[in-house]
Order: sequence, then structure tokens, then C-alpha cells
Amino acid sequence: MIRSVYTELFSFAVRNSFYRNGQNLTSPNPAVQEDFDILCTKTTEALIRQFGMVFRRVPNGFKLFSETTETAPSILSVVRKPKSDTRLTFILSLKNKGVLSFSEVAFRELSMGQIYYFNNLPTNTDARDDLRLSTQPAVNLTDDLIRLRTSAYAYEMPGVVSADAVKVIAVNGADLVVPKSATRTNGKTLLSFDLSSLPEGRYQLEVSGSVKDTFFYGGNRTDVFAVFEAFFKDAQPNYQILETDFSLSPARPKYMLKLTARKTFWRYTIRMERNVLTSPFVEISDSSTVFSGVTPTPKLAIFTSVSEIESREDPLMRGSPPVLAKISLKDMSTTPEKISNLSIPDLSVLREENSKFYSEVTINI
Repeated sequence: MIRSVYTELFSFAVRNSFYRNGQNLTSPNPAVQEDFDILCTKTTEALIRQFGMVFRRVPNGFKLFSETTETAPSILSVVRKPKSDTRLTFILSLKNKGVLSFSEVAFRELSMGQIYYFNNLPTNTDARDDLRLSTQPAVNLTDDLIRLRTSAYAYEMPGVVSADAVKVIAVNGADLVVPKSATRTNGKTLLSFDLSSLPEGRYQLEVSGSVKDTFFYGGNRTDVFAVFEAFFKDAQPNYQILETDFSLSPARPKYMLKLTARKTFWRYTIRMERNVLTSPFVEISDSSTVFSGVTPTPKLAIFTSVSEIESREDPLMRGSPPVLAKISLKDMSTTPEKISNLSIPDLSVLREENSKFYSEVTINI
């Protein structure tokens, strides 16, 4: 009798250097423990059912399992073999909006309709248990971004363009649509499409064979942070899910989405309504940075770190063994500290000024 078991095909996880252990696991409430929600698209849900797979959420990621059987001593193969062009699409949406502030991500672009796109087709030589998905060692401000489009897609081109020469076609697949209208005004052509018949995925707008736009069609989703697509062919050996004979190698691929903590300038605004200091200043106990100050009025002082401070779950825990640094408000004209432990800025809130990012806190004394 042939016995089948469910075996892990691959895993996906998000790691962020903002957290001391790389993961947001500090909340006692599991419902708010994670920064992301991860969903399968409808097409992917159908494929998972078709090929006898099981999708399981795990903290900060997921694992995908498949029904397997032993086809040779110590060799497991999938029972229901996926087609070579099978593509599974997973959507990441933010549960914790603070990620945009304390992580080094494209803050501006993500707020203007772009998302991150990743797949398992990189050419990196990473080990199977640490397969990065981003172009660079970690997600950054410029790479891996793509425009998110909904079903009502329009694109304007200069000149007169014939609708017969235009199509939207899948980057990985044969799905396509043609314009539902081409409106010509003021020497321009507005091409309008209804993408609702297409599965979610990457597409290109082609005009006479030339690519004019590349985007990700996400149905009518607007809350997308990133997309991860897993392909069953064309992956490098270290990234591939199955062997060519549909067997599973002992080391399963672990796909990693790596985020790094953002560095910001810290700004303290001191409002002195009750206690006016003659010569106020702010300093950090480990001297890791200096705060420069301005006093626009006798009752207002603003101090900004001259260098950026890395956002961390516990940003003032420094050194090895770790020691908690403190930031103090003092007055040069007196010896005692006015406030020995100033609050740290709310790192989930970000202010951008002149292409620099600031984390701020206001103190009333």
C-alpha cells in the first residue's frame, strides 16, 4: 500500500532588522502580532486545491505543503504534479502602517500607487535556507517597485494610435485584452481597458510590439504593499521548488523578504511655558550623536541630531553587553538635569523635509 504524507514545498518569511529578533513577536495579543497580512489570490487558491497543496500561515510568513509519496528509498515526490507554467501569487498588505516609517522602504512611492514585486527567479547564489528575494541584499528605496493597477486601466499616448495595434498581455503567460475604447483629443489618444477578466499578475501594455507600460494587476485591491510569485519552472537550482522529476530535495527553499531599519534624524521640540531655561541643551549619555539646537523664541527650543539614528525596537539599547543609554534635557546655567530621561520619538510616525526623514517628539515643561 502506497502511503502519502504532506511535505513542505517551501516557506516564505519577512525579517526586519528593526526588531531585535527580526520579527514582530513582542505583542501578547497574537491578533496584532504581525506587521503583514498574507493572502493567496483567487487563482492561486484554485491551483492550491487542484494540486492538493495546503497553505499555512506562520508568524511573519507562511508555508506551503503538498501531498507526497515515496517513489524511491528516501525520495519523496508530489502526488499531483503541477504544470510547468504554474505560478502562485501571494499578496502582502500592511497590518502595521508603522512599517513604512521605521523600515527603509520607498515611503513616497508606496503612497503614490507603487508596490514591491518579488519572485523566486533571482540569480543569487544564496543558500537554500536563506534565499533573498530583493534585487539588493535587502529591500531598498528604488529597486523592485512596480505600478499597481485596478480593472479600470487607462493609458494616454501622444498622436493617433490605432486600437488594433494595442494590447495588454501577461508578462508570464498568454492572457491578454485589447482596448475597449480609444479616444482621440488634442493630438493624444486615451486607451481604456477593462482588465476584470484577467487573473492577477504582471502585465505589459504593448503598442505595435513595443512595451509602453509594465504593471501589476491586483483586481480592485488598493492596500497592497508587496507581491510574491512562486514559479515552478525557470528558477535557479537553489531557488527551485521541485526537481525536474517532481521530487523534493531534502533542503526545502526558504524565501526571505528582508527589510532594514530606517535611519532618521531625531528632533526634540521643547516648549517652556512654565519652566524657562536660560541655556537649554539635549545630550545622549553614550555620546553616540550630538544634538544641535535653535531657539526661535525664549520659550521654544528645537534640538536635532546632527547624524541619523537607526530606528530600532529598543533604539537606546547599545553595546555588548547592552546598556540602556538615556537622552537628557539640561540647562548650562544650572547643574541638575531638568529631565533625565526624555521620551524617544514615535518611530511609527515619519516627517519628510527636503528629502530627509525626521522622527519627532514634543516636550512641554
